Amino acid sequence: MKNRTLPYGYCCVDGIITAHSEESAVVSDICTAYLAGKSLLTIAELLNERQIEYMPGVLGWNKARLKRILEDERYLGKAPYQRIISQEAYEAIQAVKNTRNTQKETDRQSDIYQLTVPVMCPVCRSRMKRIYVSRRKCKTRWVCENQACRHSIDKEDDDMIKDITELVNCLIANPHTIRMQTPQATEPSMELRILNNEIARMLDSTEIKRDDLRAKMLQSISQKYKEIDPAPYTARKLITELTEAEPLTAFNAQLIGRTVNAVIFNIDRSVSLILTNNQIIGKESYNGANYPSTESGQSYTAYG
Repeated sequence: MKNRTLPYGYCCVDGIITAHSEESAVVSDICTAYLAGKSLLTIAELLNERQIEYMPGVLGWNKARLKRILEDERYLGKAPYQRIISQEAYEAIQAVKNTRNTQKETDRQSDIYQLTVPVMCPVCRSRMKRIYVSRRKCKTRWVCENQACRHSIDKEDDDMIKDITELVNCLIANPHTIRMQTPQATEPSMELRILNNEIARMLDSTEIKRDDLRAKMLQSISQKYKEIDPAPYTARKLITELTEAEPLTAFNAQLIGRTVNAVIFNIDRSVSLILTNNQIIGKESYNGANYPSTESGQSYTAYG
């Protein structure tokens, strides 16, 4: 592949290096997106989706190319190049880059990275994304991924982990708060009724084909299993898990992964848990002690 002779964003006109109007605008967009919190991978994907050419006829934006642009001091106006990036923006970019590198090296073993269940928005209940910005007083911000919502909540990692752990400890102390549901008496589905009718006809036949009958009966059993209401079993399993658990002295990602479907923020920045039985559990003061409570029997079954 042919290589560029000038940095992206520049061209040569009548023997003079000057800023390329379209490419220099892309350089500015890249810097703005990076400072707004977008990753190099996300920016590369956006540029490729927009069919922005790195060279005439060449797309192929990747993290390495973007990294070179963000680190290149020639964009500051180093002769003979015109300025495309301000000194302030360049320094801010380097600070963000160093912070992200530090986060990768030092924080990946911290509890917040062991949280495997999704964190949900209190407004639209879409997923929220954690953003770390070292220069802010509260360094962690959760932002809704729903572009029509974009609700954000500032909450430090330690506070988040502490609130989740305390809620789980409340559940361990009070597993009776898990709501048990009576199995729903439902009519067999149309598919199951058809299978049962076919089996009955096969049994009434003068010549029974054993292999075909066996296959049809196994198909019927499988369909019956699919139509069993799983709620009572899920609740009993959840109660057993919590009853057998010891009170937590530290964050336990494995236990949370087995008992919790999602963490959901409340508007006041507190958190609730959506348990595996889809029951929402929050924490409130009751007679001087903190106990989990169901929110009017609320349950939650869909989150994206």
